[in-house]
Amino acid sequence: MNILNKGTLLPITLAAIANFEATGAVLADFDGNDAVYATDSVRTPAFNANQILTDGPTGSYLHLLESGEGDAGNYISFDSVSATNGWTSASFKMDFRTDFAEADGFSVAFLDKETHGDTGVVRAGAGGLDGVEERGFYSNSIGVGFRTFN
Repeated sequence: MNILNKGTLLPITLAAIANFEATGAVLADFDGNDAVYATDSVRTPAFNANQILTDGPTGSYLHLLESGEGDAGNYISFDSVSATNGWTSASFKMDFRTDFAEADGFSVAFLDKETHGDTGVVRAGAGGLDGVEERGFYSNSIGVGFRTFN
């Protein structure tokens, strides 16, 4: 994984691959054949972020974070396609790039369907945990945080 850090914007190419019952599925490449997902900004409106852009090195990408917009709390969530109880393994792969990254960060999570439901954006900290995105705390789920503070 290559991460460039030059100082201001953080576009993220999210090509998510998850194993659902031993079969892999590409959730999104943002070129038009994506699974159902939702995006939201939970603190302040996103102007340049939370948009699909077409100038990526391998096609379209979701520009999730924009340093100049501060603490917007941008999210993308994919709908659950199957119940998560009884899973014995799961894998997740994403491609992302950063450029001019400053702060704050982002997280990736496997959300428990029984706890968080089938659809819609689920904010970090739901269920009384720390709600800072880059810490990746999600109730009854697995989250990984990426802190981009300099």
